[in-house]
This record gives sequence, C-alpha cells and structure tokens, in this order.
Amino acid sequence: MRPADRRDLAARPGRRHGTAAHAVQRAVAQPGDGWPGRRLLQQRLGLLRAVERGRRRWRAAAADVRAGQCPVAGPVRGRRVLHRVLGVRFAPGAAGRGWRTRACRSAGVLGHSRPEVCIMKKRLSRALAACLLVLPLAAHPEVRLLKASASELQVGRAGQVTYTVRTDKPGTLVLSLLTGDADVVRRIVLPAAAAGEHGMVWDGRDDRGERVPDEAYCPRVELEAADGTRGVDNPCASTGGELLDDLQPRIAPTGDISYTLSQPARVLIRVGLKGGAMLRSLSVWSPHPAGRNLQRWNGFDESGLVDLRTDRLSMLVVAFRLPAFAVITSGNPSADYRSYRLARGWPEPADAATPGSDAQPLERGGRRIARQHYMARFKDREPRISVKLSTRDGAALAQGTPAPDEVRVSVDLHPDDRWLLQESLYEVGFFVDGSFVSEEENGYTPISWIWDTRGLSAGQHLLTVNLTGFSGRVGTRTVAVSR
Repeated sequence: MRPADRRDLAARPGRRHGTAAHAVQRAVAQPGDGWPGRRLLQQRLGLLRAVERGRRRWRAAAADVRAGQCPVAGPVRGRRVLHRVLGVRFAPGAAGRGWRTRACRSAGVLGHSRPEVCIMKKRLSRALAACLLVLPLAAHPEVRLLKASASELQVGRAGQVTYTVRTDKPGTLVLSLLTGDADVVRRIVLPAAAAGEHGMVWDGRDDRGERVPDEAYCPRVELEAADGTRGVDNPCASTGGELLDDLQPRIAPTGDISYTLSQPARVLIRVGLKGGAMLRSLSVWSPHPAGRNLQRWNGFDESGLVDLRTDRLSMLVVAFRLPAFAVITSGNPSADYRSYRLARGWPEPADAATPGSDAQPLERGGRRIARQHYMARFKDREPRISVKLSTRDGAALAQGTPAPDEVRVSVDLHPDDRWLLQESLYEVGFFVDGSFVSEEENGYTPISWIWDTRGLSAGQHLLTVNLTGFSGRVGTRTVAVSR
C-alpha cells in the first residue's frame, strides 16, 4: 500500500469497532505477514483510492454490512469470524431474501488461492473494501509438493520415486498420479497425516497393480484437513508447456540426432528437404529427460526411398517443458498408451479449442507456452497415409513402372488413423523429387489428383504426399515412378 493511502486510512475517523472501514484499517495495518492475503489486499486497496477517500461511501458500505446485504461465500466458520471482526451480526437467512450470492473466483479478485471472499449484489464499488477480507481461520490448508526424488523411473526393476509433501494442518493426504490427459492412474492415501513433511512413494504401477505404459506422469496432492477444509497443489495444471531454447541439435554421419534439454520436456523431431516436403517424423512430442539426448535414425525417409543425409536436409527439433515434478517411466515399451486408455474406459478428450484464454495461457512468466501443450496426449502420433497410382481410366500402376502422361494419384488415411484428424480440417500437398508442385485443400479423404508427368525427364522420379492437419499433425508417403 502506498504511504499516502496508509495515512489516509489512519486519519479516517470511522467508528471504533462496528464499521467495516475500521476492520479493514486494522487488517491492513497489522504488522508482519500474519495472514496470507494481506499484501494482496493492500495492492487491491491501492487501486481503490476513490473508494477509500469517500467518507460517505464508507458509511454506505458499513450500513450494507450491518443490513446483511453482503453475504459471505465460504464455510460457516468463516462467516462467524467475519461477524466477530466486523462487530455485526447477519440475520438468519439474509442471503436468501432476493439477494444473489456467489463466490468470487479467487484468481479474479485477489490472485490468491486461499482467501474467503464476500461479494454484494449492489453498490460493489462502495462495499468492496469491506468485503475483501481474508480470514486466517477460514483459509484453505496449505499443502505443497516440495520435490520428487527422481525424474525418471524404471518400472519393473524395483524402481520407485518418492514425493516430499508439506502441509500445515493434519488430515487425509492423497497423492494422485495423472497421465498427460489428466486421467488418474494411481491414488496413494495417507489417512492420518500430521502437519509437517511426508514422503509418498510411487512404484510406477497403476491402481490395478499393472505397469503403466512408457510416458510422463504428473503428481497432484490434496489434503482434507480435520476441520473440513481442503487444499490442493496441482502442478499438472499450473506448470509446464514453456518452450525450451538452445537445444543444440546435431546430426551424426550415421543419421543419429543429438540435442540438449535444460529440463525434462516433450520433443518433436521432423526431417525433410529444404523448401520441400516433410519426409519423416522421428519423435512426436514424446517425453525425454533433461541433459543430452540421442535420437536414433538411419538417415532415410518414412518410405525408405530417400537418403536425407545430403546438403538439402532440413531438420526441426522443438521441445516444451513437462509439468513440475513429472516422472518419465520406461521399461514397458510393449504397452501402447492409447490402447491402455481404451482398456481403462477413459473418455478421449478433444484437442484444446481456445489456447490463449485465461485457462490456457500462451505465456507464463515471460516465456512462451507451446499450443501443443494443450493438445490431447493420446493423439501424439502422425497419421499414416496410403498413396495409389493408376491411369486416368483407373488401371492400377505398380511402383517403378513407366508412367503415362497423366497419372491419377489417390490419397487415403489408414483406417486405424482416421480418428486422428476427424476433428480438424487438413490439406494435401504434392512434391516431385522434393519440390512442391500442387496442393489440394480438403476436409475428407480419399482424394484424387491428376498428375501431368509430361514435363519429367527420363528416369526415376519420387512423388511425395504430405497430409497436414490444422492441429499440426503431418502424414507423409513417397512412391517411385519412372518415365
């Protein structure tokens, strides 16, 4: 709070104990950090100087509180404390006599997760300072994840990770392990946890005792205190997604690609030709640990026809940070993540529709957040496509056989991958010997394109098809033809 505002409050006469103004003065002026929302309330009051300086508005706010027109959202205990602090009593059922009561979203009012907030239907500008009282006795319990003993876990080799949790109240402590799609694979319960620090251990198995698929799993901790209040620390929703810089990608003569991660992250690696087609995806947002990582690659495209270890090679390596305390599991490569989800009967969430909203910000702490952070994780794969060649009349052409002057190119999605693009539009690009020749914007497959081959020189040529969804997924296929 600015000094001028503090002097303004101190000089205000007010009524000794019965006014909301005096209660706010006492709350703001108390020394130290006696309760967790004091500084935030000071900042808020600093923006309400007009309210603070209006003596008549203070009187109106106090009158509203006395009349029961400022109902409190929160536990009964919080209402009683507020009554005692303000020196007033609310008539029973006052909130039901035509007054609409609702709880303020704490982030929208104070930017804090714990305060109990009251709000009135009318004269909000006059009563706001009286209503924005943070009550220490009614505050949610403080529960925090402090650290994880490891960021990687070998499942099935007696491996385990220990999460250190701290709470300021006794109660029931619950640690939940979540997938990237927010499904709970395991709940670990500590029924009578005392206030203080606790170690909670996960062995990489789900609640049925089965090994989880190789993926990244994020912890969420909840406390139901003995007094009935609840607290949550969920880094899965509040952290992660920041794009990492300085990955330092390098390619070896054999084709292997190495890169460096400053933090555990999801990584996308694609290779293709400069100014031309994308020819292979080597990693599609798969989780990797911090440090130097190595991606094995033989140097060829998806179809095994193009050797990309030339000067025309174009390589894309992008990574965004995993949520805090996430653990990457390994040791169960045979289990497919999507098949595992289907077997559990979990619903398949759609891709995020509005990245950039308050719930899905594209920036945090001055760092950009990748849009792919909000995409469904079970869709982290590229669609497989098929390319068939035929004459204009429909007679099939085998790969490598001499092509007529006009070739019908039919492109279709693999039947098992149609679901990947069923929620978005996509376009199909055609490239000959790595150079762009045509594009078809379409929202369905199969699609046919007539290719005029009369301009090709004698010899073998490569036709590459890229099917690109607006969600960023790319399917690629290359076929050989000759003239």
